[in-house]
Amino acid sequence: MITLPIILGVAVAMAGIGLMAVVSWLVYTSYLNSLERRLAHRKGVYRDLVAGLAVRDRLLLEPQLRELTTLKDFAALEAVLEEQARGATERPGWLLDAYDRLGLVDKYVTRLRTATQWRERAFAAELLGRVGNANAVPALLETVAATRTEDADVREIALRALARIGDPRAVAPLVEALKRSEVWLVPRIADILTRHGALAVDPMIKFLEDPARHPARAWAASILGEVGAARAFPSLVHALNDLDDEVRAKSASALGRIGDGRAVGYLLDHLLSDPAPFVRARIAQALGQFDQPEVVERLVRALGDPAWWVRMRSVEALEQVGAQAEGPLLLALDDADPEIRIRAAVALERLGVPARMVEAIERGDNTTEATETLARFGHAGARELLAEGLAHPKAAVRAAMVEAIRRAGRRDLATELVQIARHDADPALRADAFEVLRTLGAPEGITAALDHLNEDDHRVRAAAMLLVGQLGGAKFADRILLRIDDPDPAVRTAAATALGLTGARVVGNNLLDLLTDSDPAVQREAILALGRLGDTSTVVTLLRQLDGAAPEVRVAIAIAVTRLDVAQIPALLARLTQAGDLESKLAVLQTVAESHGPSSTPVLDALWQDPDAEVRAALLHLWWHHPDLIDARLLERLAGDPVAAVRVAVAAACAAGGPPTSLATLAADPAEEVRAMAAVANLLTGSGVTLPGDIPRRALAEAAATALPLAELRRRAANTDMDRRLRAGIVLALLDDPVARRMAIEDPAPALRSAVRAALPDA
Repeated sequence: MITLPIILGVAVAMAGIGLMAVVSWLVYTSYLNSLERRLAHRKGVYRDLVAGLAVRDRLLLEPQLRELTTLKDFAALEAVLEEQARGATERPGWLLDAYDRLGLVDKYVTRLRTATQWRERAFAAELLGRVGNANAVPALLETVAATRTEDADVREIALRALARIGDPRAVAPLVEALKRSEVWLVPRIADILTRHGALAVDPMIKFLEDPARHPARAWAASILGEVGAARAFPSLVHALNDLDDEVRAKSASALGRIGDGRAVGYLLDHLLSDPAPFVRARIAQALGQFDQPEVVERLVRALGDPAWWVRMRSVEALEQVGAQAEGPLLLALDDADPEIRIRAAVALERLGVPARMVEAIERGDNTTEATETLARFGHAGARELLAEGLAHPKAAVRAAMVEAIRRAGRRDLATELVQIARHDADPALRADAFEVLRTLGAPEGITAALDHLNEDDHRVRAAAMLLVGQLGGAKFADRILLRIDDPDPAVRTAAATALGLTGARVVGNNLLDLLTDSDPAVQREAILALGRLGDTSTVVTLLRQLDGAAPEVRVAIAIAVTRLDVAQIPALLARLTQAGDLESKLAVLQTVAESHGPSSTPVLDALWQDPDAEVRAALLHLWWHHPDLIDARLLERLAGDPVAAVRVAVAAACAAGGPPTSLATLAADPAEEVRAMAAVANLLTGSGVTLPGDIPRRALAEAAATALPLAELRRRAANTDMDRRLRAGIVLALLDDPVARRMAIEDPAPALRSAVRAALPDA
């Protein structure tokens, strides 16, 4: 019973406390409302006075400001000015003067520095930003920099306040802050200075040119670029040579933003020479902002530079140029350096080129060209592009990807090709996949090929057979023998070829049985297979098949016998000559050089007297691939050949680097085409570099077109040796090649430029 009065007492006390709290809140609220009403009344007294400041002439402001300083009710006056500050989108001079003359700026600066409550400091920073007086800048900067003692929210408000201050007098303290602030704060101050536009240009130019090399000078370059300071052009160009990487990078970016076309030459020079990769990247980005043909043209020329790093820089810049750089970037896919090829492929993927190639294949437009382009991407390293294309729903796209893999030699995509060979719905595509696996030498395809030797589609059976024969070896010969009686002649042909590829001599009799096959293609492949197996006992049988055989079978017999027994070659050639079989004789000539090497020299020496001029000319063409088999004595003999085509071939051999002893004779030849080829050979290898005046330019151009491959001429034109470069340049000029035209303008050697220019058709 004693506890009940206690409980009641506690309850009454709590109710009393609650009632007192409510009454206190009501009284306090009433008091605040009373203060607000009184302040509003007092504000009304000054509102017209303050509003009048906005419409008065500057000369009439002084008396009014003096009148304000005599007033005692600063709270009301401050409230009215704050209303004006909140409502103003800009910072009018009268408002800045009013705050300054009344001491309100100093008051809030003091509060920002000394107030103990963070809310008071935040309010002071916010108000100083709205007022926009430059006198507040030092205090706001101190607040922002006080990372250890100031609240993060207050520092952020102070930063926003600095950004709102448009007073021109704020530029000087901000510039000083840019020089002495910590690294993290410098970008924010640079952004604030950028808002001052033209007012920041002169201080930033001076800072950028500061000989003290302050690390923050890079931000001066950035600010100049952001505000588009055209008159800073000389300073920014000079800064491209600065020792500080960041200064060079930001100067390049600034030149790109300013857009002065004079910067292109400077940027291109530094793109190819700057040692810092990220600086070169910035320069490349800056060049991409200039829509000038000169940019692409010079970068394309740089793609032919012998230094790989120059070519890489050019690709980086072309990547930034955009769609108009697609052509040059496609050229870069063929670069000798894998890094450059990869970079070009990535750039083209970003430009959407592979996607457009795939779309073209889907539509059936320019499929050959699109496939070739995809192959170049594959050669450049774009593995994912090809792998994803193999899963495309359109068979035409998958077929193009398989062909692209073959051309690019992408052995690393063998697993994906095996899946196509096993499971693709299109039998032609499965056959193509087996063929590409064989071409790539991918043993991963053997198991799949063995599983498809009995495939319903004859194309798949044939392709699988060839893969097993070439990559499986002799251990799978018995599996192939099961298909030599296949009803389809294409499969029997493939079986014969595959048996020869296995190298298993035990299948020789089976191949001899195929010599009676009804299809000449099967006979031909069986004969060639016997030649590969190396069983000399089959030579007599093969020679018996020569008479009455189909032309392609006779060629196969000539090749097989030449491979198997070099001693039989003279008798074979005699029979072929008697029969007038030129094609088989040419096959013997090519095979003897490839199969027997130096041991075939006596046979080749005898052929210079062959009655067929085509054989004698072909003998000279062998020099390109087997120069060790053709000596100077043979060239001298053929230089007097009665057929002009043979003498032209002799001159072409001299142009390719053969012994030049016959050139003097050929230069006086009665046939114009012989003299023309001799003149080109002399240009490339002799002592003179002048064009003969007695030979028409047309004849010289025709000779130049066949003397050396164009790629070889261009390679020589890029040689560091001036003599080789000069000779190749003149021959290219005869062909009116673009490389020659560039050499005539840009080559560093004046004599070379003059000589090449004189050889051009419009000289």
